[in-house]
Amino acid sequence: DTPKRPVIKVLLVLLACLMPLIPLIFLTGPGAEGEKNDIPAEEEIFAYIEDIYNFGARRAGTSAYEESLDYIVNQMEALGYDTVVERTPFDFWEAKKWNLVVHPDTDDALKMESFYLPYTGPTKPGGITTEIVCLGEGTAEEFYEKDVEGKIALIELPATIISWDELKIFSYFAYDPDNTAAEYRQPYPIGWLAPFLEVYPRLEEHGAAGAIFILQDYPDLGPLSYYAPYDGVLRPVPCLYIREEDGNIIKEELGEGKVEVTLTLEAETSRRTAANAYAILPGRSEANYVISSHFDSPWASAVEDSSGVGLVLALAEYYAQLPEAERERTLVFLFTGSHMVGEPTNYDFIERHEEDLLADMLYYICLEHVADNYPYSNYVEPRGIFIQENPVVASLLAKQLEKYNLYRTVMFPTGTTLGVPSDAGPKARQGYPVISLISGPVYLFDAADTLERVPRDQLVPLSAAFIELIEELNRYPEFLLRFRVNTVAILLVVFLFTPLALFGFQGRND
Repeated sequence: DTPKRPVIKVLLVLLACLMPLIPLIFLTGPGAEGEKNDIPAEEEIFAYIEDIYNFGARRAGTSAYEESLDYIVNQMEALGYDTVVERTPFDFWEAKKWNLVVHPDTDDALKMESFYLPYTGPTKPGGITTEIVCLGEGTAEEFYEKDVEGKIALIELPATIISWDELKIFSYFAYDPDNTAAEYRQPYPIGWLAPFLEVYPRLEEHGAAGAIFILQDYPDLGPLSYYAPYDGVLRPVPCLYIREEDGNIIKEELGEGKVEVTLTLEAETSRRTAANAYAILPGRSEANYVISSHFDSPWASAVEDSSGVGLVLALAEYYAQLPEAERERTLVFLFTGSHMVGEPTNYDFIERHEEDLLADMLYYICLEHVADNYPYSNYVEPRGIFIQENPVVASLLAKQLEKYNLYRTVMFPTGTTLGVPSDAGPKARQGYPVISLISGPVYLFDAADTLERVPRDQLVPLSAAFIELIEELNRYPEFLLRFRVNTVAILLVVFLFTPLALFGFQGRND
């Protein structure tokens, strides 16, 4: 009988390996049946978005921000929710005046279109007038080759161009049955930030008086208004953006000799508070899903993130109709308000609720950016859904993409080099499980993000898909939703190969 025991061990381990996958057999079957409540209509969801948009630029610390917060609280209370508002201090920064003049105090003075980099500067009221130095893309070598101390650096920021095929490399699954995204290849809205963040410390290290950054390949969306970085970090060197064609003019003139410019960036900084607002809808179980979006924005910003607020309010309205006996698990509706200033309220929420709401949380479901593909096509902007590495959730979500034809959608794991580039990022980085919908249209941080950029026909399908996803998740016990494939894989390797190793060792002893 002795030789049989290792074989039995191996069979038992294999069975244990397969157990987490058993529920997947049932995922192709019918979902939960029964009468469904009405999902808010497209016009109603869009009305939420329009209302938020009409408050204007909802930068934390402004009156428009406070008005939009009051609106959200009032809407939630009208639906029957008790809403809690929690506040977090942060550094408020506001630009008052900015401009760039080439050859100041001469007959050839040229005022160029420019835009400020948030949280940089400020200059004195008259600005800084000094020589400009071209540093290419601002590599360490270029900084050491040229003297920029007390001068203004001219630096190119190359765009990060992404394609559909490149997005699919990182994905579990890409859904685009009609192959509409085959030709997708365009700048990523945060793509100019990576080179800026690398270059900026060199400005301080080498004593630059200021910097002008050339936005390479930035599309013509109207007046220049690229609002980034948005990490809320105060940086003392004043910085402006200009367009590529204007950068070329300056570089041509530098080829003929010394060029002086006046860079002005008048700004004020003070301490103010940002806010989160949340409401709890109890279910039969204390295990919960947090359904969230941020409501702050750089501009009126229909996509960033009036659209996300509209989806969360739509889900809150839907679930307010359900009696508690029909709510399997608790729902928490959360509206965060500091995405554009480094997310301090998000980290504050984690600290405040790590032992209550987050301790019982199954998934943090973050809904952001219902966007079209302007100015490149009439399709929707390709979107990503970042999900915890769990085959049950991945399979359920894939089913919803197909059922509601959410084309141009890519499902990403959370553990790639992409991270989770959304308002769910702080939760994911702290190890909490997330399901995060987001897209990255090129106009995301631009004043060109208007109501026309929201593809209205996507509002009901997206709402329905996430409502049904939650209903499907409720069919499964918590342990099947909590495990992560990457963690489980390590355990399975240990439990699988340990018996095999022991079997081999015993065989040699025999």
